[in-house]
Amino acid sequence: MSPNNSTLLPPKLAAPIHSVGSWCRPPKSCALSLMASTDRLEKARLAPQCLGRPAGQDMLFAATDSTDKLALLAQDVGKDVDLVGWDFSSPYHSWPFVTAGVAKALQVDAAGQLRMQAQTAQTTLNLQEMKHWVEAGWSPKGLSYELALDRFSQNKLALMVGGPWDASRLQQSGVDYGVAALPAMQGRPVQPFYGVMAAGISAQSTEPMLAQEFLKQDLLTPAGMARYQSGADSGIVACYGDHSANPMHGAILQSVRQGVAMPGHPAMPLFWNSVTSALNNIFSERQTPQQALLEAQRRVNTQ
Repeated sequence: MSPNNSTLLPPKLAAPIHSVGSWCRPPKSCALSLMASTDRLEKARLAPQCLGRPAGQDMLFAATDSTDKLALLAQDVGKDVDLVGWDFSSPYHSWPFVTAGVAKALQVDAAGQLRMQAQTAQTTLNLQEMKHWVEAGWSPKGLSYELALDRFSQNKLALMVGGPWDASRLQQSGVDYGVAALPAMQGRPVQPFYGVMAAGISAQSTEPMLAQEFLKQDLLTPAGMARYQSGADSGIVACYGDHSANPMHGAILQSVRQGVAMPGHPAMPLFWNSVTSALNNIFSERQTPQQALLEAQRRVNTQ
């Protein structure tokens, strides 16, 4: 399968490409999206049509294309309801907003080393804006992933950053919600990480030719991809299908197109741990954004 046959842009298939060439076939990709509670936002004063939903349902995805509009939404979500939230200490969820407007905040350099360049004036402004959401009462302090999902399921949280892995649990809760790509940060574009689920053959396989035939003749065909897609809430099929009919898939596709591939590098655990510590210190007021990010950056860059 050639990457050029994908519905995704060819550069977006960089995640499964190794220096020696393509080592797997990327059937799926996934990324974060914005989830919005219909019940909490349907009475808001701004009422553009929701992505993938019928006209007349007053979802606010056009109104939430940038976080500078949160102040308007905060007046309409109702009492005892948080406007927006996720686990702010999670690098996976927060990194797109922390680094909005910053080019190449995390990359693998020419020498094959993971390099973080996120201690900038722009990231400081972004973090100050996120702290303002907490101070203004729009986002609850110390929200965990589980608590965010629980509050959203109970219509106690209007906007949440999540992914397709949350869909099954949200559907079980019965909450009515819609999805869209992540909003810009005060007008500055965000770049969420996206991941690629790849189909490869283990070097230890005793039947490599049989495995190759399965991939080519069954899994990586339109019919095989349709079965795979229907059985998992893990992302979008990268090679086949029209995603416009499924709002979740459309939102993921938009996030993938605006995002960056999560580096497949052995030092990524160090990045996750360092930035988690930095974000915890920032939002608990133990360190300033400048101090915390500089410390995290030094740890990552000295591996």
